[in-house]
Parts: sequence; structure tokens; C-alpha cells
Amino acid sequence: MQEFKRIGTWAVAAVLSFSLHAQLSIGRTNMPKAGDSLHYSSALPTALPSNWQSQMGASQSWDFSSLESQAQTLVEYKSSLQTPYAFYFFGQIGLKTADSLGAGPLVFKNIYSFYSVSNSAFRAEGIGYSFSGFPLAANYVDEDEIYQFPLEYGDRDTSTFRFVFEVPGNAFRLVQQGVRQNAVLGYGSIKLPGYTSSNALLVRSTVLETDTLTTQFGQVPIPRNQVSFKWLTDDQRLPVLEITGTPTGPRGFTPNQVRYFDARSARIQEVHSQGLGVYPNPTSGLVNIPDSQTMQEVELWSLSGQVLACWPAGTRQLDLGQWESGFYLLKSGSRWQQICLQAQ
Repeated sequence: MQEFKRIGTWAVAAVLSFSLHAQLSIGRTNMPKAGDSLHYSSALPTALPSNWQSQMGASQSWDFSSLESQAQTLVEYKSSLQTPYAFYFFGQIGLKTADSLGAGPLVFKNIYSFYSVSNSAFRAEGIGYSFSGFPLAANYVDEDEIYQFPLEYGDRDTSTFRFVFEVPGNAFRLVQQGVRQNAVLGYGSIKLPGYTSSNALLVRSTVLETDTLTTQFGQVPIPRNQVSFKWLTDDQRLPVLEITGTPTGPRGFTPNQVRYFDARSARIQEVHSQGLGVYPNPTSGLVNIPDSQTMQEVELWSLSGQVLACWPAGTRQLDLGQWESGFYLLKSGSRWQQICLQAQ
């Protein structure tokens, strides 16, 4: 009987241990794929709940539902075959990070970051860019392992990376190298504006990096350290919330960027994407309205529900150039359409 009690006690302990530790496990299937996209809204760091940095550990309830959108962007992963850089990154996925960078004789265009995923890790592989009209690439000599799998509560890992960027026939050279430290600090539920998940994992990534810039004038090492907190869930293959900033002291952290999954924007685009048929979309300012949709007045709304402008019935062209880039809504009668306004 005593032996049975000992076995029973062991079994209960095992079950409790399993329930405590076998929470959400992030792996290969939870990583981005070609065709995945997510609408992000940016929020002010000052709008974060005052206690969010103390909410670490098991069974947390993170509530960020009071965040307000300041700007919107669409993050979209593509197959390398849909980019000019498939020769360099065949079988990988690309994320466009900039239309243009640089100045003077060093202007790089159509810039993509490329990633690979395996059963063991999600890695940054390199970048593709166009220089003087030619598609070129720069690769990691030592790949940056952004996540190592499986990713579960309590896990910690450390990896190194080294990236070399050189322009053919030019003295410019950039080397980025450092250490990435990941720690899974908690799990639980998360609430965002228009979105809730009961299975979220909080991952802190600390990147200790040195960028060494080499030109004809010599070398300049620049330390660049960054900390990011990311919430991963089982129903989205991209982080639903990212808080990025700089480390201050041994444990301090100052946030300077906040972006979150804007489920309201995604739903509106899905339901009303062909509601009015306005074009072009995206636009840098001017939008044309088909004759069939000019019988009623047209309103411009923010995603937070504020009416920004109104045009009378019969208007065939709108000038949206005075508003900041991001996502907006056009309403005419009972029909809606989301419009993406890009910087001129």
C-alpha cells in the first residue's frame, strides 16, 4: 500500500510537471511561409501598460488592448522566385525591407531580407539588393539563428552571427557581428485591439552587436545593442506584438518601438477589399473613383473610427496627400474599402 502511495504521488507530480511545462511549443510550422502577411500598427511606447515588464512567468494575462494605432504597415513574405534574387536565395523566403537606401554614388534599391527555416532553427540568410541596375546579394558568413526549436517556456539559447556586405569595385565594406541571446520568459493569454489569443509565448531577444564600417578613410567600429520582446502565438506565424528598445544597465530596458498585429485592419481588408473599386491602391496621394460609385458622398476614416474628411456626391478624384502614410478606410453609402497611402 505504501508503495502504491509512492507511485501515486510520483504520478501526480509527473502530471503536474507536464501541465506546467508542456505549454505552447513553437517550431518550424509556426514560422513564416511564402505568401504570409500581417497588418501591423505602430503604437507609442508611452502607451504601454506600466506593469508589462513585471509580467513574466507561467499563466500570464497580458492586456495591451488599450494601444492606439499611430501608423500602419503590411509585412509580407514572398518566395525568392517572386523576387529578382532567386539565384542567390533559391528555396528561401524574402521580406522587402526598403525601396531605397544610401546616397550619392552608393544607392541600393529593392532591398529584401531572406530567411530559411528547418526543424532546428529559423535563420537570417542574407539580403538581396540592386546596385546600378544589377541584382546582387550579401550573405551571412555565420547565420543569425533568430529562433532555435523547439521554443518552449524556460528555454534559453545563445548563438553568434557574422554578416559581410561589400560593394563590387568599391572600397565600402560593412561587417556586422555579434551574439544573440534568447530567453522564453513566460506564457499565457494576450489581448490586443481586436485580437485575443489564449496561447502566447513571450520571447526576449538580446542582440549584442558591433558594426564595423570600412571605407577609404579607415575603419569605424560602432556598437549596436538591442533588446526585443516578442509574443508568439499558435494561430499566427509572425509575432503578434513586438516591443523593441535598448538595454540600460544590467537589467534595464528602454522601449523605443512598439508594433502589434492589427486584426481590425486585416478583417476590413478581407471583407471590403473590392468594396468601391477605387484606384490606384496603394496610392501616394490621388485616388480615382469609378463612375458607378459617385452617386453618394465619400468619407475618409481612420482605422480607429474617426471621420477625417468628406467629399460630396459626384466626386471622381480624391487627394489624400495631406495625410500620413498608412492604412485608411473609404466609405460610400454602405460600401467600404481599405486604402493604403504610401509616402511620396
